[in-house]
Amino acid sequence: MNPWWQDVTFWRELGPFLFGPETLASAEDDAADVLGWLELDDVADPSAVALLDAGCGVGRLTVPLAKRGYRVVGLDSVDDFRRDARRRLRSAGIAEDGTQAEIRALDVLNGLEANGSGEPITPSPLPGGFDAAFCVFALIGYHADPAADLLLVQRIFASLKPGGRFLTMTRHPDASYGKVKHTDPAGALLFEDRRFDKVSATLHTAWSLTRGGHQRAFRSQLRVYSAVDLRGLLEFCGFSRVRVLDHRGEHRLVAVATRPLAPPE
Repeated sequence: MNPWWQDVTFWRELGPFLFGPETLASAEDDAADVLGWLELDDVADPSAVALLDAGCGVGRLTVPLAKRGYRVVGLDSVDDFRRDARRRLRSAGIAEDGTQAEIRALDVLNGLEANGSGEPITPSPLPGGFDAAFCVFALIGYHADPAADLLLVQRIFASLKPGGRFLTMTRHPDASYGKVKHTDPAGALLFEDRRFDKVSATLHTAWSLTRGGHQRAFRSQLRVYSAVDLRGLLEFCGFSRVRVLDHRGEHRLVAVATRPLAPPE
């Protein structure tokens, strides 16, 4: 049985909620925040800066960053999300030719192939030569095996130029749990039942979707990092100058780290 994050139906059915109008409306501001945290918001020539969006989804951040002139490669394993990201690039007048933006098929976690994908999956390691990479509410903590997070961060480390920065945004351990109700513009209803296991630091979520009179049920699990553990993960993988920003009121932790200019002796 495939893990939840490789369930194509999970992402297809829940995508309209995960990337709903409110989330997409904040994309420009969120892209500006990412650039600020990476200290890339005031560069003279954005076209000289290569960015890696690991787990880009529908291109929510890829598109506004490309519109600002940065060269962005977005990676995602979900066919529907990549198609939507490419459509959004075209709508923004951005050619997906590799000079300004590119969306690639890649399952970053353990190099496993994206289930049901019609495209060849880029093998490990990740593409390289990036000035910065970011992973926003994606990938980290998905896999049941904690070693997968080490492998993921090590791959991202290797994809960066010396001196390159990595930003990750994850769920805050003090975020609210319990039951949450969502609706989408088409009138579908989604209920989340979130339960946090403090022993394993794992968020278990039961999803119940009602659309067109039909019901679907899904389950997911997410490892939730504390600030100390997130710093330890990044430092263990070779990063230095790690800063963890506690955005408790916004239910998120933001960590920024740098690949050293030279390997430690």
